Amino acid sequence: MRRFATDERETERLDEFLSDPDEVFDYATRPSRTIVETLGDFREMRLPKEYLCEILPPLRRRQFSIASSSEVSRFSSHPE
Repeated sequence: MRRFATDERETERLDEFLSDPDEVFDYATRPSRTIVETLGDFREMRLPKEYLCEILPPLRRRQFSIASSSEVSRFSSHPE
């Protein structure tokens, strides 16, 4: 992310992360930190969409869906 930083303050913050692994660990493991929050902390950064797709985790498939069931329930609103 450092190479895409354009704001001086954001560049300094990322340099701090590079120089102190404990600081980046504390930042990244704060409870409930999300990728969106991280990107919000570095608003001036211009990440190419290709890079963004690499850092985002893949969407997880749902194990099941009631809506995709092929069986009809007696409580169904669909006519039989």
